[in-house]
Amino acid sequence: NTPIHMQGIYDGFQINGILDFNAMINGFFSKDNNPSLKIDFLIQEASYKLNNNPFALNNMSLKGYLDNGVNNNFKDTEIQFSHFNCETKKGSIKGVFNLKNLDNYYLDGTFDWTWDLKEVNTYLTDSPFSSLNGKLNAQTSYKGDISFNKDFKDKFLNSSHESKIDIENMRFVYEDSSLVFNIVEANCLMYNNTIKVASSKITINDSDIEFDGLVKDFAKYLLKNQG
Repeated sequence: NTPIHMQGIYDGFQINGILDFNAMINGFFSKDNNPSLKIDFLIQEASYKLNNNPFALNNMSLKGYLDNGVNNNFKDTEIQFSHFNCETKKGSIKGVFNLKNLDNYYLDGTFDWTWDLKEVNTYLTDSPFSSLNGKLNAQTSYKGDISFNKDFKDKFLNSSHESKIDIENMRFVYEDSSLVFNIVEANCLMYNNTIKVASSKITINDSDIEFDGLVKDFAKYLLKNQG
């Protein structure tokens, strides 16, 4: 229920839920000035949905603090999330993070993820990987710009991020190949656009492979192939 001129903040997504907050407002409202705003908030029973993608979060709870900065504007605003927990269709995400600059979002945070890869495949609409199944657990740290629209790919690729990834029973077919890839297990570290595979057990049709080494630019390849 925000004023129409502020609703551009939410152009890329829809959010619902129950909001409890305590706010301190100090100053004058005018065309050129905003009051100082400090808010402690708690959001429960929330849901989040992107407008141009089937990605959605449910049973979401957040606790945090908002401060609109020394100049009392969107650019100086920082939102500190001391608690974040939610569910995807068959997975979960929790984390602690800060969101800065509501004119050009900057994210600094750490997250724990559990993904059902069959669900992930529905989000990657132009992915070269089909019939994707399996489970992925990850712990991620992220620092950089972020958006909720078509600019996400470039901002993600230009950010500083690192993820520890464990894969279990990942199965997929690549493009039009007749080969079936099955990653029985893999332990990886993804830093920026490089994946360091510490160990893995892979089956390709009737062939068994154990691989360790570096895979470069995989995230760039995957995201650039999205519509």
